[in-house]
Amino acid sequence: MPPTKEQLVWDKWNSAQVSNGLVGERVGLCETVVAEVKNLNFPHGSKMLDLGCGAGWTSERLHQDFDYLGLDFSEKAIADARLRLPQTKFETADFLVWKAPVSEFDVVLCVDTIAVIREQDAVIEKIARSLKSRGWLVITCVNPFCYS
Repeated sequence: MPPTKEQLVWDKWNSAQVSNGLVGERVGLCETVVAEVKNLNFPHGSKMLDLGCGAGWTSERLHQDFDYLGLDFSEKAIADARLRLPQTKFETADFLVWKAPVSEFDVVLCVDTIAVIREQDAVIEKIARSLKSRGWLVITCVNPFCYS
């Protein structure tokens, strides 16, 4: 199936991120998110889903501490992430159609992804179902007014 218009936009954006590396505020955001996740003190090997992992900037900082799965709907971003981190689990999928396991994850990480998802409420509900009963959703958004 050919990529959608949205996938092509994110493929281009993610490619630029890989070529240029993280810049300025993105480095700070990534480091802050990683520090906050680590401060939650999950046991080593806890299950993590990184929703909208892109080219894997948080992946490279978290995959060794967690049973980690990076998910993104951009095939190019996942290909770039796999090149950078071949030992890490990544999947290309649209989360809304992906068969998410129920009560599987200790933490779901969603860095600046929710703002670009059309069906935000459906995604949050699906995340809630995929989290274990005492699991955490760690979410950031560049524009706090994006989430309904």
